[in-house]
Amino acid sequence: MNILDEIAFIQLKKDIDKNMKYYYKKSDPWIQQTVEGFTENDLIQDDLLKISNDPTFDTENAIKFYERNKNLPTTLASSNHYWTTLAHTKYYNYMQTRWAVNENTKPSNIETRYFFSSTNQKSRARHGLTRLWWIAHLTYNENNPQDLYYYTKIATRDQELYNLIMETKHIAQNKKALFAMLDIIIYVFDLQEKGEVGNFHKRNFYRKLMQQINLIGSVTIWDILSQEEANKKLMSFVIQYLGMEETEDSSIGLVKS
Repeated sequence: MNILDEIAFIQLKKDIDKNMKYYYKKSDPWIQQTVEGFTENDLIQDDLLKISNDPTFDTENAIKFYERNKNLPTTLASSNHYWTTLAHTKYYNYMQTRWAVNENTKPSNIETRYFFSSTNQKSRARHGLTRLWWIAHLTYNENNPQDLYYYTKIATRDQELYNLIMETKHIAQNKKALFAMLDIIIYVFDLQEKGEVGNFHKRNFYRKLMQQINLIGSVTIWDILSQEEANKKLMSFVIQYLGMEETEDSSIGLVKS
């Protein structure tokens, strides 16, 4: 497939405001009208992803997208040109549905969703396609052959959690800490469903949990811990946060490994 070169990428990004009429009115790719070199084959829509604006399909789409592109070279996985090209060509229909453009859409929103920036940590969470590949890449667990995407399913069940994981550099770079965090979140949600803990502020809980991970990481190297040790460190925080009484079972805090 053809990929935007540096000059074309810069120009397309510069012309977002001028091209808003295309983003707003056209459901089919139009990049060939403004950038030379794209053929009809480049614009054929890939039917891999579920085309919907319902975020609950993010889990299914992330898994499908990663399975198809699991061996994507790191140079492409972090390429501004590659992801921006895909968003404007073979996955344009998906983009137009999942991240619909209307009269209230600002050029800055287009830049965020359709243009990838490798120098911006948040871009992995905001770009319409990159977010699917990276969340699956970060949560893929080859040590759990029964369900390689167990953690992907947890991470994508809540959009706020999804974004926090992707936008928090320390979490995104350490699977041991990330898996421990997701185990603990499932543990707490299970307690809620059983009525063993009262309602609590979810956003605050997520952020405090991530702060604790950063705090632990400042004095301990996460990678040298076993998964059980990592979970125990976070469980101590959760017990205190929820005002629970520590027991032998709660000190373990393992949900799935």
